[in-house]
Amino acid sequence: MANIALAWLWERGVESAIVGCSKPSRVDDAANACAVALSSEEMDYLEELYSAHDLVGLVGRPGERALAGTKYYGEESKDGAK
Repeated sequence: MANIALAWLWERGVESAIVGCSKPSRVDDAANACAVALSSEEMDYLEELYSAHDLVGLVGRPGERALAGTKYYGEESKDGAK
């Protein structure tokens, strides 16, 4: 499954996917993805149910308050420290 996900990313133009390689088998999955070529029909199938959504998180909505436990770069904490 990981090799399909990586092939999809590369087909979409992502050149440097972040791959978690906590096990040797994950390195193998990433290497095997190089041999996967998705057709336009396969890409359409994979994207069929996908719907884009707004970004959320620290930089998702500039001007709004940071998420609990985080702070914007340069924002002072309650004790005045940065």
